Amino acid sequence: GKTWNMSFAPVNDMSTRGGVDPEVFLGSDGKVWIYYFGSNNTRGDPARNQPDDTWRILIAKSNNNGKSFVEKGISYQENQGLTDPFVVELRNGSYRMYISRGASVFSAVSKDGNLYVVEDGKRVEEGKGGVPGALQLEDDSTVIFVCQRDGIYSSVSKDGLEFDDFEIVLEAPSGKMICDPSPEKISNNLYVMAYKEKPENVRGPHEDYVRIATSKDGLAWEKQEGIVGTGSVPALLVLDERHWKIYVSG
Repeated sequence: GKTWNMSFAPVNDMSTRGGVDPEVFLGSDGKVWIYYFGSNNTRGDPARNQPDDTWRILIAKSNNNGKSFVEKGISYQENQGLTDPFVVELRNGSYRMYISRGASVFSAVSKDGNLYVVEDGKRVEEGKGGVPGALQLEDDSTVIFVCQRDGIYSSVSKDGLEFDDFEIVLEAPSGKMICDPSPEKISNNLYVMAYKEKPENVRGPHEDYVRIATSKDGLAWEKQEGIVGTGSVPALLVLDERHWKIYVSG
């Protein structure tokens, strides 16, 4: 987590004009899977407008340990704005995808991680935060992380569905904003979160950069010194305790 090298990880056979907001992990088949928001709008905010009024989360898989990917299809789509998928594997082997809609979060579930079906209700109510990350803790509870204007907040749920009582866990530095939490368990008593930091007066991702924070229990977090690299919307992949990758949007 101290020394990083930058490389390009292309997604081949992409069905949309671009892909942003990556979410990546080791799938049940042993391959590296990457989910991303597939956008056909390359000008302005893709969360607000798509040419065919369809917002898609796509899945691609890698045969070379995450060096490159091949798109496999649509995991979830609907006709209103959405961004920033984050997936957790549940204890029963199924998958739950938390999805941002503005300053709120909803979820969808899948038996195999490929095609997702939306769940009723909202996981995070409007105004409490969006752009989610999540962890399953040792007691089977789920902690969700969301972005608000002054930092990254968290809430714990017994079932992964109802989240209340949000508390700030990482405060944004003065004159900057932080967002896009991507937490993962590295080993017992070590959790790592990649997150984005950007100057408040900058629009777009061209000056975003990535930092990491660490935790012993997944609940209390401490920022680490130094910058991982440039890029936006980081997705942390833990291959093993000593080998990590962070995927970013350019």
